[in-house]
Amino acid sequence: MTSEDPSQAALQPPSVSSEEEFVVALRILRERSGLTFKEIERRTSASDSLVLPASTLATALHRRNAPRPEVVAALVKVCGGDEAVVAEWLAAREALIHPLRPDPEPPQNEHEVLEKAFRKSGRRAAVVLFTIIFLVAAVSLYGPLRSSEGSGDDHPPPTPSPTPATTGASPKIGTGLLKLSGFCLSEHEHDQTGRVYLSDCKRSFPPRALKPFSGFWRVTTDHPQFGAGCMGVVDGSLKPGVDMSDDTCDRVQTDLFLLEHVTGGYLLQPNDHHLCVGVEGKPKPGAKLKQIPCNPQAPGQIFTIN
Repeated sequence: MTSEDPSQAALQPPSVSSEEEFVVALRILRERSGLTFKEIERRTSASDSLVLPASTLATALHRRNAPRPEVVAALVKVCGGDEAVVAEWLAAREALIHPLRPDPEPPQNEHEVLEKAFRKSGRRAAVVLFTIIFLVAAVSLYGPLRSSEGSGDDHPPPTPSPTPATTGASPKIGTGLLKLSGFCLSEHEHDQTGRVYLSDCKRSFPPRALKPFSGFWRVTTDHPQFGAGCMGVVDGSLKPGVDMSDDTCDRVQTDLFLLEHVTGGYLLQPNDHHLCVGVEGKPKPGAKLKQIPCNPQAPGQIFTIN
């Protein structure tokens, strides 16, 4: 069944041949909708469909296996798909999970295999084949036993956490509070996009801190409704001018940063992006944080760390 609404054509599932390709198609559908994971969570929470928590959905869209049908249906619906489009996505998923296969040939038992061997190659071939069957059975039995005997508490020592990447002088972090020209980073309290702006520190929301993580730095948040999160580049985009947003840690957004020491403070650089975090023009309350070309002399890019 195909939707008759022309506006639904772009939402229909593409032709895919594997579950991994199906998941990629769902990711593209979500990205084209312009909705962040946090926005999807809020919209599904306010509707009659299945609630899609940001962390759960982000995990589902980065696996190789197709999500559960109810997750697929809820995601397609929140991205704008009508009932016909939802049905097409579910049918595509079903075709991948339970493909139609030809009836297999009836298996041959060991006696039939041996009889064929006698007819073709005589007694010697049959003896060799019987020996192979015996060895395979012995290995199958002995392998799990040996594996269970060899298991124990021997584990490699944990790898020590690397030193966070900082060029120049290493910052002495106390509270780990980032400031830009004396202003703090903040969401608008009733803004559902999670975008990050400059704000008077007394009004900064939610609480956030700069913390080391796996050789890099993270700007972590503690939202009163959505819990722990991280500031990052929306959708992990590599393009300059893309907004910074608070969302779930370690998912689609680029939330790992490098610090480069410059005169007056530090440049905050998204990992592998060759760009810097800052505001365009003079820093002021309400200025939106973006990923922009680095300029160590621009006051809108020089962070201080308390």
